[in-house]
Amino acid sequence: MFILACSSRKNKGKYEARNLYIGNSLNSPIKYANYFFGDKWYILSAEYGIIKSNTIIQNYDTSFSHPESNPVTSQKISILFPDPKTNVEFIGGKNYVKILQEAWPESNIKNFFFDYGINYQGMWRRALKEAYNNKTEIHNWLSIYKDKYIPEKLSDKEVKDWIFNNYHLHRSMIKLAHIFRDNGYSCDEHRWERLYKEVPIPKIT
Repeated sequence: MFILACSSRKNKGKYEARNLYIGNSLNSPIKYANYFFGDKWYILSAEYGIIKSNTIIQNYDTSFSHPESNPVTSQKISILFPDPKTNVEFIGGKNYVKILQEAWPESNIKNFFFDYGINYQGMWRRALKEAYNNKTEIHNWLSIYKDKYIPEKLSDKEVKDWIFNNYHLHRSMIKLAHIFRDNGYSCDEHRWERLYKEVPIPKIT
């Protein structure tokens, strides 16, 4: 099974699941999944659980990041979509993988990007986009180009120098972090925030 995690940005109304979600986080993964799997792939939805990509659903505000919104539980997933007892390739964060592992304890569930040492979602999207553009299955693509998607780790000084020299690209700390990572660098959120605050922000004229 090939499964994508849902995203927070959605169209309003009823759509096939693969057309409901909008925004950069699922744009390239959905194009890839449609091309290589047709209708035979799935989405892990915080509202509906595991659904086929062509299932018609209504937009919703439920989120795994907000427990108070009452997202679907692993127990409910196991009831609505019985344990497939199969290999599952999943695109999403570790918390999503954990939900599926609890729902389907007899299945082999993994985010295969972790096996390649790729742990930043921006790099996942970039890899899937370029694999799709070249009409190449992702495993074959990564077997050749894996190194271009593994973020480079910089020292504290190097990160602060980068922030100082590139502050003009975006004044938002979070948006600038996305640009930093999309340029192939690695820095966890807490470290980024700490270093960002230590940088004497240059004046922009």
